[in-house]
Amino acid sequence: MKKHHILTIDRPCQLAEEGFVIGNGDLSASCFQKPGKIIFQFGKNDFWDLRQDMSQNPRPAHIDELIFAIKNGVQVDGVTNKVTCSKTAPHSRLQEITRPMPSQQRNAPMPKPAAMLYIHYPADWQECKWQQLLDVESGTLTVKCAHFDGVQLIITAFIHPDRNVFNLKWQLLNHSPEKLYGGNFFGLPEVPPVHATLFREDEPSAEQWAKSELLGHGNCYFSCPAPFPTLPPAVIKDGVLVQQIPDSGNLYAALDGDAKIVRKNNFLRLLPEADIPAGFLSIGISTVSADDAKELSINRHWDKDINDTRLAAEEFWKKSSVAFEDDILENSWYAAMHTKRSILRAGTPPPGLFIPSTLQPFSLWKGDYHLNYNFQSLFLGDYESNHTDTGDAYFDGIKYLMALGEKISRDYYNIDGGCFIQLCGYPRYSEDDYMGYLPLGRMAYMTGWVAAYFFRRWKLTMDTTFLREQAYPALKKFATFYAGFLQADPRGVYHAFPSNQGEDVFSEEGATDKPQVLMHARFALTAAAKAAQELDTDHQKSAVWLHIAAHLPITEFSDYPEFYAFDGQIDSPDSLPDFLTAGNRFHDWYMGQMPYKFSIRLHRNIWRKEVWHEKLLTFIKRWRLPNGLLRAMSACTHGYRGGWTENLGIAGALTDMLMTGSADGFIRLFPGIPENKSAKFSTLRAPGAFLVSAEKKGRMITQFSLLAEKGGVCKIHAPWPETLWVEKNIIMHQDILEIAAEIGETATFRPARSIQNQ
Repeated sequence: MKKHHILTIDRPCQLAEEGFVIGNGDLSASCFQKPGKIIFQFGKNDFWDLRQDMSQNPRPAHIDELIFAIKNGVQVDGVTNKVTCSKTAPHSRLQEITRPMPSQQRNAPMPKPAAMLYIHYPADWQECKWQQLLDVESGTLTVKCAHFDGVQLIITAFIHPDRNVFNLKWQLLNHSPEKLYGGNFFGLPEVPPVHATLFREDEPSAEQWAKSELLGHGNCYFSCPAPFPTLPPAVIKDGVLVQQIPDSGNLYAALDGDAKIVRKNNFLRLLPEADIPAGFLSIGISTVSADDAKELSINRHWDKDINDTRLAAEEFWKKSSVAFEDDILENSWYAAMHTKRSILRAGTPPPGLFIPSTLQPFSLWKGDYHLNYNFQSLFLGDYESNHTDTGDAYFDGIKYLMALGEKISRDYYNIDGGCFIQLCGYPRYSEDDYMGYLPLGRMAYMTGWVAAYFFRRWKLTMDTTFLREQAYPALKKFATFYAGFLQADPRGVYHAFPSNQGEDVFSEEGATDKPQVLMHARFALTAAAKAAQELDTDHQKSAVWLHIAAHLPITEFSDYPEFYAFDGQIDSPDSLPDFLTAGNRFHDWYMGQMPYKFSIRLHRNIWRKEVWHEKLLTFIKRWRLPNGLLRAMSACTHGYRGGWTENLGIAGALTDMLMTGSADGFIRLFPGIPENKSAKFSTLRAPGAFLVSAEKKGRMITQFSLLAEKGGVCKIHAPWPETLWVEKNIIMHQDILEIAAEIGETATFRPARSIQNQ
């Protein structure tokens, strides 16, 4: 029987990013507390300030201009934008294109926080005991606040799985006149012990926000030299809270409940009678219209709605489950996957850098879709954990960058039919390249990184319809770009120039054949060719792609470069990972790259699980928030910015501890679980559309089964160098176990005796 997971916080949380999140993949809410109130901050995935003024931008950089600059000794730093020149002084055009575009220096496009709900309780309450319970398998949140004299406030909240409506019930227990605080004061209205306020805070100016940041945590990593005017205050129109954004979408929030609703100072307040011990409310949030928000908020079917919510959660968690002997690993997986379920849904724009219900008025890096690893990290592990329902939201975000990327390939690289993916994007279509400066606007590795998601989705599901309609058209464009970008020398070797990796410098000495670019280029070319072969199309093109891929100047390649090297740096099997090394920035203040770096070692089978496991547990404890999620960057350096979406990638890394799979169809069981630890998983997804379940007890793998969704042969790096008890025929050679299965067939077997897990 599967374990039921209830995550618990036994104290108040003062920040939205530290509290539990609930949601349906489009609307989310984070719960935290301040004196006298329990707060729910709402986030709506498509609520962005999408204003973009490119009128002052110079013409985006053409690749020939970058080539000219480099060949004339210009060096551009990717982090500081510092420009140096050793041969000729940069002329005015080079000065234009080696600085961020004016549009990039404005505080929009940027995601915005939605409405907030205060549940007020007597502010005089002291010495309270708190318990916050997130029931993962039902998608419901319970908050209990117990006063020392026996009065208790209990709140249950959930968000409907299909409709963007938040529902909340409250109950006040053991309240009596003897325990009452407050009352009538010279004509001021008597405040009920429990009541609610729905509102949206006014946006501060950029200068005010920068000052508050400095006071808040002693540092200010916020800079916005040319801000747009701040948003107008939210207003109440026809009983609906409305936040307007010029030239963007509006937000509408409507409140309904079983008590009187009044308007005060552009707030909506729900005021029960003073002696009412219980009540409920519902809030509809929409970016469509006020009428839509009103319709959503009218909820008189609590029992049905909470049942719908529980059934939807049960359906989600049927798709896979995991169990670790170390609770911190198991709870971290469930916390991350629950949050993914709350903020990701296929068909809905995904969030940018921050969880929507934890957003601040202004976001670092404009809260964008950051493509040098951040956006990709959000989706790590979704397909491997059998969740196309969340994983496919990736394509809802990437379509905006692809539309612009086709123009960049054509107009700024002279490559027709290609697609170039750049560093950042927003959920909007743009007429031109808003980031076309050097070097960050012309980094050539991210295109192949994006290609990996299309290819992995196909290999893990073997969904031919997806391959034909979505994956191959995209892979073809990526391969076309690289085929035009890579140039052959007289010996027939293809080179990447100009290229950089990570956010390195573009310079004459180091702008050719950077490993990260070559790895991703080779992958994109090879993946497109394999997809074309599967669909029996574009034979001549695929032959060219394979020829180029076979004639690149380096030999360090893997089936998925994202799981082989980070920023082109290839880890040594014997070196302690940088994120476990004190004094290294990835240990001290920059946790965000850890999920990818950890997964790379697991996929390459160079994670020394017996040596580094306890250090891993300590590292996770170091960055773990009360809600079970992880912080990506230190608050000492970057402040309280909200919940970082990239750290949801820890779910993928933890999944990889249990099983990894390669594009060639080889899987490895429990590569991250030490010999003396037990673990278990059910229906994780392996290449070839195999759903795999296994259990390890100490040194022994006691159970293993796989379901073949599409039929075929599953190949396993076998941990059993001996005869197996098997329900069907298998082949074993050179430590590789091959299992052939028909469509819908399940193979189950176990080792004959205890063995060493490899």
